[in-house]
Amino acid sequence: CSDDTARRNLGTVVEYLWPRVGSRLVVWAFGEQVAETLPIATIDVAPRTIRSERSEREARARFLDSVVQAVCPAIAARTARGRPRQSPIAESLGRIATERTQGMRRRIVVVSDAREVSSLFGNWECRTTPEPNVFVRELERHQLLRPGSLDHARVHFVHVAPDPTVN
Repeated sequence: CSDDTARRNLGTVVEYLWPRVGSRLVVWAFGEQVAETLPIATIDVAPRTIRSERSEREARARFLDSVVQAVCPAIAARTARGRPRQSPIAESLGRIATERTQGMRRRIVVVSDAREVSSLFGNWECRTTPEPNVFVRELERHQLLRPGSLDHARVHFVHVAPDPTVN
């Protein structure tokens, strides 16, 4: 998690959060197993008094610095363990969906190639993804991401790979 990369990627999130005083950024790291999917950083957008455009820019820059300083070490510690062999994306989203938000609306940004590799859904790294109706049936069968579990949430995937990896 280089400072440059973090600023580039987190800058968009900060621009979205900054005007939303009272909002909270929770950074989760997906684990190889769902039980290892945990929040690794939490940052609140505190109330502030801004007296000029210049002080607004400076305060926003300090907020971005605080986000980078909170997130980068947490990501570095998580990735130091090595790359996981599994990627239970649907199960991990189900885990995140169960977290209480004190009534806050949520935006969940998943930074992933979106290639599920799990004991429940198989290996999407090396084969095409299932048809949506098949996937929904499997989610229902395993009681994951139940209807309403992500009400008041928007889920965005970034860095998604369009084709399966050929092994």
